[in-house]
Amino acid sequence: MQHIDRQSGALLPAFVCASGGEVFVAPRGDLDLPAATAFERARAPQRSELREGWLARRAFARLALARRLCVGADDIEIAQDENGAPFIARPDSRLRLSISGRDRLMAVAIADRPVGVDIEPTDARFDPPRNILHPAERAQLERCGDDDLDYFLRVWTAKEAYLKALRVGLSREPADIEARFIHDDALIRDLGDAVALTAGVSKFLVRGDRRIVCACVIL
Repeated sequence: MQHIDRQSGALLPAFVCASGGEVFVAPRGDLDLPAATAFERARAPQRSELREGWLARRAFARLALARRLCVGADDIEIAQDENGAPFIARPDSRLRLSISGRDRLMAVAIADRPVGVDIEPTDARFDPPRNILHPAERAQLERCGDDDLDYFLRVWTAKEAYLKALRVGLSREPADIEARFIHDDALIRDLGDAVALTAGVSKFLVRGDRRIVCACVIL
């Protein structure tokens, strides 16, 4: 699915999941984004290499929220809590929000319940760090052969999406969490116990010339 309806110009989700969950994915520079608000400019990182991406992801999130809330993007204000997790400060809304970015890629997830999203490109080769994996994941990685990087990125994005949904970020030990997959469904075990998720989704997507893995977890 394209992320823009070419007839209406409307932003479309890359995929949807339970509890009103919508995930939007786009490369930076691929959309006409709304200008940064004064609120965002005041809170964006000062380092230029971080500031541009941070502002673009916030603008992308406001664009996605504007579609959902039927308001203008300039009517939306996104703040962040003490852990750096984003939330909708204006207008008053019960919707939950998560934002992710890697290189020039952006992902936003919106749901009626706590939600986390993470995105990673699959085109760079590296040796997957095994210390962040649960023992069962390390065993599975050894069985993957040439597909080891795809498997590792699915695991990592699912874990990070889960931790974002908890709003704790990487303060937890990733090896305590195990991600399993049944087709596009992501299942999570935390300290050995199965987590009752509203939704867990892990998908490979293509945007432009980039192949991407994107995970969304809704508690």
